[in-house]
This record gives sequence, structure tokens and C-alpha cells, in this order.
Amino acid sequence: MSAIKPCTLSKRHKWAFVKNVVTQYQQGSTVRITQRGKYQCECGARKLGEPAYAFQYQQQEQAMKGGIK
Repeated sequence: MSAIKPCTLSKRHKWAFVKNVVTQYQQGSTVRITQRGKYQCECGARKLGEPAYAFQYQQQEQAMKGGIK
């Protein structure tokens, strides 16, 4: 896995959730299916991380509306 380059806009990356993605890996007769979260920084860097679940969507929407302090 390649290392993520340092953020060009600030000291650290500020990851924003984009969407959940499903990845599939096949090795011989074994198939592994995983759900991952796709994240992107304002500088354009991208990464796959933990998936977001329904309650996290609700918290994110409330935070965008100013409901969570």
C-alpha cells in the first residue's frame, strides 16, 4: 500500500466521508467481499477507511445543519 502524501492545505488531512464502497477479492475459489468507506481531503487526497453507518449519516447531516455543537 502506498503512503499518503502530506496535506498541501494544512498540517493534517481533514477527511470528509464521500460514500460507502464494496470491494471484492478473489483468490482461487475463495471470494472476499468487504464494505469500506471512501474519504477525501480538501487537498484532493483519497483513502479507503471504515464504512459509515446510518447513525453516522444522521450525525453528519445534523452537524452540517448546525445541530451538533
